[in-house]
Amino acid sequence: MANRVLGRLFLVTFLCAATALSAAAQYPGGGTMGSSTGRGYGNGAAIGAGVGAAVGGAALIYWATHHQATLVGCVRPGADGNQLVEERTHQTYSLVAGGDSVKPGERVQVQGKKVKADSGSQGFRVKKVAKVMGSCEGETADLGAGGAARP
Repeated sequence: MANRVLGRLFLVTFLCAATALSAAAQYPGGGTMGSSTGRGYGNGAAIGAGVGAAVGGAALIYWATHHQATLVGCVRPGADGNQLVEERTHQTYSLVAGGDSVKPGERVQVQGKKVKADSGSQGFRVKKVAKVMGSCEGETADLGAGGAARP
């Protein structure tokens, strides 16, 4: 995910630089400073820098608003549907319908959005199952009893 974002950011930066250079080439002397006509960049460099900064800011806003949360954990059945017990924090998320489905007993890496579940607890809307990492060994006894998963 981070590589995709960095790749897009590099592409946007490259396109901004290419656009600024092509705009500078429209000035007498090919956009070089100290041309024979005595005219230089004028405001072209400032305009190019402004356009580049605006595109960079737009890319940053896009990344911030479209960034998806990634959780890794085990899925267990719950009273109101499936729940995901996150491995690092041992926090339980109610899985909200509306995306890829996961099966109880699976250890998965999912991408999506943290939301408030219908029951008022913390929920997670799965948009994509990134990896299925097998079954939750050693946790299946706790899962059937509805107890919290142990690391």
